[in-house]
Amino acid sequence: MQGKFIVFEGIDGSGKTTQAGLLANYLKNKKANVVLTKNPTGGKVGDILKEYYLKNNTFPVVDALLFAADRAEQVETVITPALNKGDIVVSDRYYYSNWVYQSIEGIQIEWLMEINKFFPKPDLVFLIDVSPQTVIERIKSSRKSAAIEKFEQIKTLENLSKKYLDLAKKENMIIVDGGMEMADVSKNIIEEIEKIL
Repeated sequence: MQGKFIVFEGIDGSGKTTQAGLLANYLKNKKANVVLTKNPTGGKVGDILKEYYLKNNTFPVVDALLFAADRAEQVETVITPALNKGDIVVSDRYYYSNWVYQSIEGIQIEWLMEINKFFPKPDLVFLIDVSPQTVIERIKSSRKSAAIEKFEQIKTLENLSKKYLDLAKKENMIIVDGGMEMADVSKNIIEEIEKIL
């Protein structure tokens, strides 16, 4: 039996990581075999991204290619094997983030789609939609350090949010109001998940 592939997208601080974890726990409690993964990964390429490129203004093409390389390894070693076993894969971000984040850095989205076109398409994508102002407050209150990463400026977040909402219509993402209470967001997500399981 082929597994299911579920992706969570949204701007930084939207709550997607929390909701991906909550969904994975919910599915495990229902005795499903679940693999929880993320972009960037904890692999060698993912570590390069997290330690340097995401903290500095570098070359957008390098960002895009590193994300694609990290994803290629993730697909080969994590996603495809799990799906082939019939597991449910829940991912915190996927190539949609690559399309949105690097396109605001000036890279054509068509090229970004091209370098990601051979990766498996998810069965369901949730866009956790939250206002950039709320996100900034969440980031500041949840971090030990006051460091703001390069995509976490209010104007940038507004641009990212708009790009995500435009993309959601084209890619049939399920838009979830991330400004609600965490339990209500989770409830809405579970209702959608039950339709495909």
